[in-house]
Amino acid sequence: MTELDQRDDPNATNAFRVLDALPDAVAVLDADLVIQHLNAHFRALVGSDPAATRFAVGRRYLECRSTAIGPGTLDEEALAEALAGKRSERAGASAWARVFDTQVLPYAEGDRTLLLVVKQDMTERRLAEAALVRYHAVLEAVGFAAAQFLGMGDWEESVGSVIERLGRATDVSRVYVFEMLSGEDGAVLAAQRYEWAAEGVTPQIDNPDLQSVPLEAIGCGRWIELLSRNDCVHGLVCDFPQGERDILEPQDVVAIAVVPIMVDDIWWGFIGLDECRRPRPWSAAEIEALRAAAGLFGAAIQHQRARAALRQSLAQEALIRAQEDALLQLSTPLIPVHDDVVVMPLVGALDQKRAERVLETLLSGIVERSARAAILDVTGIPRLDADVADALLRVARAARLLGAEVMLSGIRPEVARTLIGLGADFGGIATTASLKAAIAMALKRAGKR
Repeated sequence: MTELDQRDDPNATNAFRVLDALPDAVAVLDADLVIQHLNAHFRALVGSDPAATRFAVGRRYLECRSTAIGPGTLDEEALAEALAGKRSERAGASAWARVFDTQVLPYAEGDRTLLLVVKQDMTERRLAEAALVRYHAVLEAVGFAAAQFLGMGDWEESVGSVIERLGRATDVSRVYVFEMLSGEDGAVLAAQRYEWAAEGVTPQIDNPDLQSVPLEAIGCGRWIELLSRNDCVHGLVCDFPQGERDILEPQDVVAIAVVPIMVDDIWWGFIGLDECRRPRPWSAAEIEALRAAAGLFGAAIQHQRARAALRQSLAQEALIRAQEDALLQLSTPLIPVHDDVVVMPLVGALDQKRAERVLETLLSGIVERSARAAILDVTGIPRLDADVADALLRVARAARLLGAEVMLSGIRPEVARTLIGLGADFGGIATTASLKAAIAMALKRAGKR
């Protein structure tokens, strides 16, 4: 029975009203796979599609297509199983605008066989899962950057490998670094210094239009305002002002994220990520992780400047202090993964001075973000002794006073044996072998609150 004659059957009318009230998209098909009814949610999804191919009552399901859910032929196998009397399911693919999991349920109406096609929108969940995976990869890239910048005398020697690792972690088309210059007329110029491009993506490092570019003159004055005050520029290029689109679209950029590099609280330049393949949303956690990466660049540049100045003055003691200060800046990033959860990856030795910096940064972050859980990742600490164990316990006790739980990740077998041998009392502190496991545990506990 179709919508056209349901007025003759009040039971059918009531059934369709029930389907219209469901939060998922539902289509009712007959045994010939002709659409008998589309509930309100399904109609809303396909309402903007071209009329010639739109899912509609009276049309054969397999001959319809939608920009949101794809062609009806995607469900052909599931429909065949349902016609054979089996309930079938199909996990959504990400090739279309949104991701749906599909269930096809056969049921009888008198002597007729009907099929219910139920599509559950999984887009937000899949995006969140993908963002968490990317975020974990970006954290690892940040740790790699810290190790590279700390281990090299000149940060420029390792910048190529750092931006490549960052590009692969974020799964983008291009990663680049621009330095800000000042023109003779006082104009703010942007000059591209480094770039990594994914396979099949056209590099822009040799593009003459990107060397000493006057941002204001090309319509990117908004960037100057935002980046100079340590804000970010990110989003879909189609939503940007026309002047910005005019320079980005010829480079095939669909989505972009730009984070400033600050050196001594002065805007030095920026790291940019281009996505040229598809519209790409940027999660808050990804942006914060990219900020941490930009902070590493800034600290490395500052470190190099300090080394050069100290070499000239032959002040070895001052050089050591500058190295220690740079290490503190590089090794205490605080990155949110959830409204209630923050992560601090620790890289390098943890002495008394740095332990105080960790404590200060973590407690400030807990208060600022009202965090309920803080994860200290000790994977990058080369040696755990009694002083380090005591410092970690002090951080955990202080965090508890603020109502936050501290978790330790990166507890390798040798680390566990060392802590047991030291007699350190970590009772009541959750520990995991990996940062990924700690994040999952913290998010699970956050979901139960």
